[in-house]
Amino acid sequence: VDVKQGSFNTYCPLGYQMCELAGTDVVATINGIQAYGRGNNISINTNTLALSMDVTDGVTGSTSFDITGGGALFQLGPNVVSSQQMRIGIGSMLSTNLGGSSGMLYQLKDGGEADVRSGVQARVLADKIVNEAISFVANTRGRLGAIQKSSLDPNISMLQDSLVALTEAEASYSNADFAEESSNLTRLQLLVQAGMTTLGIANQFPQYAAQLVRG
Repeated sequence: VDVKQGSFNTYCPLGYQMCELAGTDVVATINGIQAYGRGNNISINTNTLALSMDVTDGVTGSTSFDITGGGALFQLGPNVVSSQQMRIGIGSMLSTNLGGSSGMLYQLKDGGEADVRSGVQARVLADKIVNEAISFVANTRGRLGAIQKSSLDPNISMLQDSLVALTEAEASYSNADFAEESSNLTRLQLLVQAGMTTLGIANQFPQYAAQLVRG
C-alpha cells in the first residue's frame, strides 16, 4: 500500500490494530554490474544478459548459478513447435569471461596479474591468456558459421523455393480464371454471330419463294 498523503491504521480480521513494517529493496550485483532491486526481486538488462529473479529474505553473501536457456530463437519450419525451432546462444564475450585455464583477459589491465609491464612471468601469462581468448572467440565463430552453413542457409533456400512455388501456384489460379472467362466470351461471340447468320438466312426465304412464283 502506497500512502500518498496522511496516515492510516491497519487492523487484523479480529479487530486488533496491527503495526506497519517498512522493508528495503534488495541490493545485489550480477557479473560485477549493479542490478535493479525492488523488494525481493532483482533484475538486470544489458547487451549480454537480461534476467529477473527473486531472492530469499535475509540471505546475504555471494552465490553462483548457471543459465540453461536463452539465446536467439530461430523459426525454421511452418509450425511453431520445438522440433521446428532452433535456439542459439553464445558465451559471454566480456573480458571477465574471455580466456581459459591460465586466466581471463581482464587480468591484463594495469596492476593485474598479467600486466605486461610487471615482468617476464606476467608477459608469459598474458601471452597464454590472449591465445586462449583468441581460441575461445575462434571456436565460437566456427560454431556459429557451421550453424549458418548447415541449418540457416539451407532453410532460407528452401523457404525461397517454397515462395516461388506458391507464387507460381497463385499465378496459375489467376490465369486459369482469366482463361475461363476469355473462353466464355469467345463462346458467346460465336453464338451471337451464328444467330445473326441464321436470322439473315431466314429473312431471305420470302424472296426465294417469290422468285419461284414469278418463275
